[in-house]
Formats: sequence, C-alpha cells, structure tokens
Amino acid sequence: RSLRGSPRLSRPGAPGGSLVWVTAEPRLDDNAALRAAAQAAGPLSLLFVEPPVPGGGGGGFHAALAGAYDPEESRRWPLGRAARSFLARALASLDGDLLARRGAAPGAGLLCRRGDPAVAVPEVARALGVARVLGSRRYEPAQREEDERVARALAEQGIPCTLLPGFLLHEPEAIRLAFPGKWTGHFGTLTPFVAACREVGEDLRPLPPPEALPPPHSPELVAAARSVPVAELRLDEGAGGAGGAAGWSAAFAENWPGFGEAAAAGLLRGFARRSNLVRYEGKDRSRADARACVSRLSPYLRLGVVSPRRVLDAIELAGGFSVSKTAYRRLFWRDLAYWQLHHWPDLCSSPLRGAGWGRQEWRGGPEASEMFRDWTLGRTGFPLVDAAMRELRFSGYISQSARMAAAAYVTDYCNLDWRWAALHFHDFLVDGDLAINGMMWQNAAKSGLDQWGFSVSPVSRSQDPCGEYIRRWVPEVARLPDSCVHEPWQAPAEALRAAGVVLGETYPERHPALRDLRAAKAAALEAARGVAKDQDSGGYDLIAAPPGSTTWRGAGEQRVRVYTVPPLRGGGGGGRGGGGARAAGRAGA
Repeated sequence: RSLRGSPRLSRPGAPGGSLVWVTAEPRLDDNAALRAAAQAAGPLSLLFVEPPVPGGGGGGFHAALAGAYDPEESRRWPLGRAARSFLARALASLDGDLLARRGAAPGAGLLCRRGDPAVAVPEVARALGVARVLGSRRYEPAQREEDERVARALAEQGIPCTLLPGFLLHEPEAIRLAFPGKWTGHFGTLTPFVAACREVGEDLRPLPPPEALPPPHSPELVAAARSVPVAELRLDEGAGGAGGAAGWSAAFAENWPGFGEAAAAGLLRGFARRSNLVRYEGKDRSRADARACVSRLSPYLRLGVVSPRRVLDAIELAGGFSVSKTAYRRLFWRDLAYWQLHHWPDLCSSPLRGAGWGRQEWRGGPEASEMFRDWTLGRTGFPLVDAAMRELRFSGYISQSARMAAAAYVTDYCNLDWRWAALHFHDFLVDGDLAINGMMWQNAAKSGLDQWGFSVSPVSRSQDPCGEYIRRWVPEVARLPDSCVHEPWQAPAEALRAAGVVLGETYPERHPALRDLRAAKAAALEAARGVAKDQDSGGYDLIAAPPGSTTWRGAGEQRVRVYTVPPLRGGGGGGRGGGGARAAGRAGA
C-alpha cells in the first residue's frame, strides 16, 4: 500500500541517495520516512541533530526551581531533562539496531551532530551529496519553526525535504469538530473529537519495517559529514533527578526493560493481551502504583520509539473497543492534546478559556513559593502527594492516578499558579509532553476545555488502600498502621512513638493553610469563581472556536459552549447545550 501522505520522491534514481533526518521517530517499524528512503535509489544515511538547549545543557532554562520560569515561553520549552535522558538511550538502541542490520561499515549506524539543525542538516546533506532529505513531521510550535528553517536551508541547495506523518494517528489540522451538528458532547472533549476522527476515515494500519535497508554512503563521504558518536551526545547532561545523572540511570535500569523498539514491543505484547485489557478496564489502573496492568508505554510513544498505529493495531487484535474502551480511546486522547496544541500554541502557559483565567487570584508571595518548593520535593506533609512527587523526582515517572493526586493538590487545595507545576512536570517526566502536559494541567486548573469534574483529596485512600505505595516512597511513616498512614496527624501518640514519627522533625507538618482541607478547597474554588467569564444563560463558559477547528463555515467569530463544572456555572437553568455559533457582535445559530 502507498505511504501515508507521501508525495512522489523527487529525482528518483539520483545517485546521491537519501538522508533520513531522525526527528520524532527513532525507530524502524511503521516509519514512513525510512520506508520511503529504503524504496528510493541510492545509499541511505540516518542523522540525528542535538540542538542546543536554551540556558545550557543542564536544563536550567526550564527547571522550575532555578527561577527561570517564563509563562510567555512555553511554546519554546525544549525537551525536559528526564525525557532527554531517556532519548539518549533510545538513540543508542536505534544505533545498535541499524548496525545489526547493516554491519559495522562507517555510517551504517546513526550519524550524529550537535548544533542548529538548520545548519547541521544541510551541511551533512551537502557532504554526503544526497538527492533528498526525509523525516517525520513534528507538531510543537518551536519544532515546526525549526522544520521550516531546515527545509528552507535545504531548498537553497536544491535538495528537497519531505516530512511525513506517523507520530500521531491523525493530523491535527484535518480534524474539524461537528459544531454546530448532532450533539455528541461539549466542544473540545473526547467523544466529539473521536467522532470527528472517524469522519476523516484515515487508514490507521501500521507500516511494516523495510524489508532491507540500502547500504550507507561511502566511507569518504561519511567522514566528510563529521559525525560524532551517539555516546558523545550531551542529552544526559544535567539529568538525574534527586541523585544526579547516576541516580536517574539507576532508576531507569530498575523501571524500564530497555529503551528501544524491542523493549517497547515487549511491553506492548504484555499489555495488549485480552485478559490484561479486561483488568485494565477495571479499577486496577486507578491505583497510584498501577504497575500490574498499565502499559508503561508513555515514554516510548512520547519519543516516537513505538508508533501509535502499532499500539492501536495490537489493542484491536486483542478485541479493541469491545474489551477496553479506555485503552482504545487513550490514543485518541493523545491526538486530542496535539489538536489543542495546534490551535492553542501556548497551551502550557495561556488559559484556553480566555485572558481572564490568567488573572485568577492565585496564592502568592513567600507562602506560595514555600508551598510550591515543598510540593516539588515531596515535603508537603501529605504522604500520598509526597510519595508521588518523590517517585517523580527519583525515577522520572508516576502513574496517571498519582499525577492526578499531585495536580489536584496544587490547583484544588493550594490555589497555586498551575503553570509552575506544568513546568516542573515537563522537566521531570520521562514522557514530558508539551501537548498532553498542557492539556492535563489546564483541565485540572479549570481553564482548559474539559474541566475536571472530580478532585483527588490528598488524604484519599482509594489510590493506595493499604498504604503500600506510601510506604515505598515515604519511609518516614512506613511503620504507621494502615488506619493512619495517609493522615499521620490523626495517629494516636502511642502509634507515632512506636513508628518513630515526630511530626515537624522526622516528617514534615502540613502547611497551616491546609490543615482544614475543606476550607482550603473552598478558598481555591472561590478564586476560580472570581475569574471574569463569558457564559451563556445556562452558566456554561463560551469561548471563540479557533478558525478551522470546527465544521462551521459562517462569517465572523464562532462562539462555542465548553463544559463547565456546576460550582462555576454563573447562570441558571443548566442544560447540555450544543455548540451554538454566532458571528462577532450578533447572535446566531
């Protein structure tokens, strides 16, 4: 079958062969760019370019605790330190896979350069004398700008650059929500998005890896390309969570079976078994330490080591939607995040519901700084939250349930600026993703399109009923009985003494503002209520739909209703509504 979205390669049969610029998909399987290059005439080389990180290789630019937070720069946040560290290992695995298939000749593995890709890619292309450059399409705002600069620089040399899809199931600009239309859910939520994806009718079957790879360019040309070994890339510099680079290395070895395609394929086989998907659809996936049934594929998907089409195909072979609608829809949820990033490039820093949400009265001053610092270090005095943040800091990973508990603490109880927290997650998560991270934090803070209609209490027992997760990551309270390990301050004095717990000494006290959780939550909710909003008669927020985001073809601005939790509805009547539209300055359909 033909390649997805692939134009006919220019200059077929040209002796210069192909250069695959490894951008978003360091893999052999389901890689449209690699498959196109393998089918073209001439030799083939693969190149990865490590761009400079703003503020230095140690991640100082985007480390929240370094004080470098800039809400205006989220569209330019580079890959976080944990993800960079994981990527370093994934690239080493790709290099090994290429050498296993093509032998040890010079250039048979992955060529690597450091510096501006708009300079390095054309330099390597010119040195190799290639006829074409191919790569995978990327979607973050700064990445798109970089891809355009590379393409222009190559065009000046007469070398065509073709970037092909594959990182997502659907291209964001192809998805138009049916507003107005038959009611399937509020604008920007998952159900109408999935319906719009199905309207596209795209072939979602994965491509097989190339049957054979052409040989690399000649040793003389490879030498002229001035490649550096994969091991000399600086992606790992400044990484390491709480224990430096060696700390994260140890955690990675403990948490992941490997970093390349073989490891991802093994995880996928274990996850996409019918019996496991049935279990995943139950309550097990909601545990804070949900290792038993979740896929743990998120960093491999984030970095392109495994394709979403391959994951979807495996789920469908095991029964698909009928066995686990949650597993099936999670991949569409990922596409939804990138659809939002496409239409709102400042997703991690600018509230989607309008500028008023950016003026919310968050907690400020030294008190806010102290609460945020304690949250990042896992010293809040709430064992469930502290366990999640310590696991994140040590390993670069926490389950979705633990992320929700950590996020709710920031937004629903502390009333802290969510953008600080989004930046911290971006830096410390191995699957730190500008689109998914931004969408999740916006929804948690109620400024996103799909406000969380729930809250996870920092003393909730449902994520860790017996306290096993807490005891693993917060050993200071490990000897407390199950009845009070989630709330040490509730423990009798005898139990505290027997467990060796002295609140304020061996384990932190809660912040005074959070000793009454009900009052703290009410205060945060009141701050959200105070945001200036545009609402309809039912109390639902109205926003301007970005051009091209819906099927509407009217003139002027389209206003759409977005889901609003009952406590924030300012009007009367309620009702579900349905994506009405109006031209700017007048009422409409």
